Amino acid sequence: MARMMRPNTATRTLVCLCALIYLCGVFTGHSYDLLRLGAYAPAEIAGGRGLWQMPVSLFLHVSAWHVAANCVSVWFLGGMVERRIGSWRMLMLYLLGGLAGCLAQVAYAVAMCDAPTRPVCGASGAALALAGALVALKPYRRFRAFGLRLDTRAAVAAYVAAQGLYLFLRPPDALPVAYATHAGGGIAGFALALLLSFVSSRS
Repeated sequence: MARMMRPNTATRTLVCLCALIYLCGVFTGHSYDLLRLGAYAPAEIAGGRGLWQMPVSLFLHVSAWHVAANCVSVWFLGGMVERRIGSWRMLMLYLLGGLAGCLAQVAYAVAMCDAPTRPVCGASGAALALAGALVALKPYRRFRAFGLRLDTRAAVAAYVAAQGLYLFLRPPDALPVAYATHAGGGIAGFALALLLSFVSSRS
């Protein structure tokens, strides 16, 4: 039998990996080069080119705020999901949910002609996959974050509300947000968690 990973090892690994990649880009002055290399363009993916960029993009971020928000999300959400389904399954869910978010963004950008050549990072979709998984696994789980006592449903509702508010209030020069990535990742995480629960119950 394969040796079990220590509790929350996967969560710590993902957070450290995302943070280190971003900081390496900042301190070496190659942030733009990392994004140009690893971020994917929906039109290229639709044409069957640069497919390897989708999994790479799950660990890339465009700003300090972006990486901080995702790392905090993965730390809280990933920890709870990992304790419920295990480290390897949590890693699989992060990766598959993130890739589903990337594909959702490709489909949306190409179908709607919404900047299909603009490079996209998929890390937020992977983080939202953990949120979707938590809703499926523990819809009534209560926890404390930033001094507030919330349950899973309230936390996800607050996140969706914040995203909607940002959509209307963001400044004109703000970086565009790939909402299809977020939605695709969240839905995929929810579905994958239900599938994992079903398989576990049958075994």
